[in-house]
Amino acid sequence: MQKKLALITGANGGIGGAVSKRFEEAGYDVLKPSSKELNLSDESSIQQWCVNNSNLRPSTIVLCAGINLPESFENQTDSEFRMINQVNLFANIYILRNFAPSMSPDNTPRIVFISSLYASKSRKGRSAYSVSKAGLDALMRSLALEFAEKRILVNSVAPGFVETELTYANNDPNNIKK
Repeated sequence: MQKKLALITGANGGIGGAVSKRFEEAGYDVLKPSSKELNLSDESSIQQWCVNNSNLRPSTIVLCAGINLPESFENQTDSEFRMINQVNLFANIYILRNFAPSMSPDNTPRIVFISSLYASKSRKGRSAYSVSKAGLDALMRSLALEFAEKRILVNSVAPGFVETELTYANNDPNNIKK
């Protein structure tokens, strides 16, 4: 019997690393491309990676990768705003367009987005991040309806503060203590 395959982006980070470990412990083969293999900020890198891996048929896709570059709305550049949304939202769309059509209902297919509480709440300096995560949640709701007839379950998980490098990089000790 062939093992199920899980594709996990961001599997070398805090949440993605923990998710990847759990899938491995559950007996899945886990495909966890590094950021050098799959640069989510670069459309051509995503397209090339998808072409190079087009023969793979994941039964589960967990989209964990994300970036947050806190900056006030007035000071954030268009380039930064685009990059955050490229990595957190559009990269997921490209990946799903390439792999979701080949997910078999016989493999109990699952797609899980790692969103954020900042999709519905925010704080200063998080406008681009909040937009990207709110877009991700809207995409999840739409795909849940569209993929239901293919028996693909689509969900998102919206964690709050999790002890990761990204949390420590984007928060001062007082915010982390709160």
